[in-house]
Amino acid sequence: MVNRHILHFLIGGFALFSVDRLVLDRLTGATVAGEDPRTEIVVAAPRVAAAYARFREQNGISPTDTDERMLVERMVEEDVLYSEALARRLHEGDRSVRYRLTEKMRFVVGHETELSDAELYRQALELDLGRDDAVLRRMLVHKLKLILKLAAAVEKPDDAELGLWVEGNRARYEQPARIDFTQVFFSRQSRGDGAEAAALELLASIANGTAEPASLETAGDRFPWGRRFSNDAARGVAQRFGPDFAEGVFELPVGEWVGPLASAYGFHLARVGERSEARMPSLDAVRTSATVAWMNEQREDAYRQSVEALRARYEVRVERPGGGEEGAS
Repeated sequence: MVNRHILHFLIGGFALFSVDRLVLDRLTGATVAGEDPRTEIVVAAPRVAAAYARFREQNGISPTDTDERMLVERMVEEDVLYSEALARRLHEGDRSVRYRLTEKMRFVVGHETELSDAELYRQALELDLGRDDAVLRRMLVHKLKLILKLAAAVEKPDDAELGLWVEGNRARYEQPARIDFTQVFFSRQSRGDGAEAAALELLASIANGTAEPASLETAGDRFPWGRRFSNDAARGVAQRFGPDFAEGVFELPVGEWVGPLASAYGFHLARVGERSEARMPSLDAVRTSATVAWMNEQREDAYRQSVEALRARYEVRVERPGGGEEGAS
């Protein structure tokens, strides 16, 4: 049983809580006698300021106007979904919610209590222990998101529709150009201003035939990632040599020593042995992954439309840090 002191504390706290009930009910969407439970959402200034502060801490810069709008939109969407989840009573019968509320009530009355889980859960609901629980809030928001996405009736696309979609998402499915190449490195750190001149000298020797092919195996300086590269895409080349080198080496003719090409480390002579152009795979090769991606995109579009329809039921007010207020409906 709840001891007398704890019971007095809870009753007093509940009375104080009731003073501000109207404001909290409007925020969460809980029912207030005589008024529509889903009419207004207020994103309070302290919450907005906290979101901006988290952005600065995580990114090391202050949010731009675009970033601020994005952060506010996320909070508004969360509030809409949370309010709708409460209005639809999604918290009732949810095992995770039931367990958390039961454990919170057990903490209030003491772990030595002989009350059953069912009774603890009932008392937690009466005392509304879940109202300001961020974990429960996330649970209910996530649950409603899943419901809205799964409610969308999405059928698999036919080949014509899927083919058009894949073509419209070339960057996702296109297989990049790849090359095999050999390079000879001249270190700027070791040779200073003479690195480029040394590269040009070797290139001239190759051009006039005085450089033996075998000598190229040991020419130049040691490069951390080696001398030969096989089946490399531009991204991998750029990671090792830098973007300028990657762009240049993919434009070289096949079978010729060319250079010097500058990298972040110095200069290089390069010879491309083989190059394959970028190409799109066949529809059969990507059918499964593309179908899943297409259906997920359709569900996401349907979800966004559902959220917009729900949001239309609310008058949204955003309180700006430092004063000021704006409607975000």
